Amino acid sequence: TLISKANELVSEELSDSERRNEMKKRIEEISSDWGTECLSCKNWHLVEENGSVSDGSSITYAACCPCFCHENDHRLLMYATGDNEFSPPHRIAFKIVDGNMIAEKINPEMESWPKREERSSSRRLRQSEFEETQLSAVMSMVDFPDHIIDMKAHIMGMTLSLDQKYLYVNVTHDNYGGSSRFAYLAEICVINLSTMIIEKSYIGHFATCVERFGCSVGGHYVASASVDGGRIWSREYHCVVGELPHAGGAAAVALNPVDGTMAVSVGKTDGYEKDMKLFVKFIAISELQKFNLN
Repeated sequence: TLISKANELVSEELSDSERRNEMKKRIEEISSDWGTECLSCKNWHLVEENGSVSDGSSITYAACCPCFCHENDHRLLMYATGDNEFSPPHRIAFKIVDGNMIAEKINPEMESWPKREERSSSRRLRQSEFEETQLSAVMSMVDFPDHIIDMKAHIMGMTLSLDQKYLYVNVTHDNYGGSSRFAYLAEICVINLSTMIIEKSYIGHFATCVERFGCSVGGHYVASASVDGGRIWSREYHCVVGELPHAGGAAAVALNPVDGTMAVSVGKTDGYEKDMKLFVKFIAISELQKFNLN
C-alpha cells in the first residue's frame, strides 16, 4: 500500500542509532503487553536454573512454550543477508511480524476454503491457488527488515540463547573472495536483543571461506566447530576452557542447552563417514571423558 511504502522511505532516512532506538521501543511495547492466566503456559516460563552469569544475576530459562496462548504473539524474525543473492551474508536483519496477521494467513476462516459440494478437481485447484496466495501474503510482510546490524564479516551460523535474550553469531573475518585452502580467524559475537548492540565476543577458532559453522550455547559454556577441532568457551570469562580433538577438523559441536555438561561433536573427513564423539563433564571442563560412537 501507499502508506507502507511511505513508511519504508521514511525508515531509510533514519540513522542507525535512530533505527535501533525505534526497534528497542517496539520490542519493549510488545513485551510489556504480554500476559496469560494459563497455568500450563506459566509453568513453561518459570523454569529457573541456579547459577550466575557475568552480571551476577540468576539465570532464568524461558523455554519455547508450546501453549496455544502464543498463537497470536508477535514474532521477531532474524536472518542473515548479503548485498545480493550471490554474495556472502554479512548482515543480520530483524523484522517484527505481527502475530495476528500470521494467524489470519495460517488459520483462515472456513468460508475461505472451497465448498464441499464442488467437484474434487476444482477443489484441489482452488486449494493450490489458495496456498500460493497464502505464501505470498506471508512473505510480503517480511520482505523489508525493521533493523539491520552489519557484522562486517562472513556470517557462518546463528543461535539463540535459551532465554531468547541473546543472539550468538558465528563469523569469519577477511575471507571475502578468499581461498578455501586458508583458515581465517573466526569469532562468535553476542547481540543483546533488548538493546540491539554487540556486547561481547569469543575468539580462538578458525574457519575457511566455505565453512558453515554454527555455534551452541548451554549453561555457562559456548561451543563451536573449528578447522582444527571443536572449541568450548566460558560464557563468563570469554576464554577457551576446552578443546574437542578431531583429526580432520570438526564439522559441528552441540552442547546440552540446559547446563552445558554434555557436548557432542562431529568430525569431517574426506570420505562419507563422520567421526562422532560424545564428551561428558562430570566435575570440571578439564575432566572431559571421551567416548567414541561408531
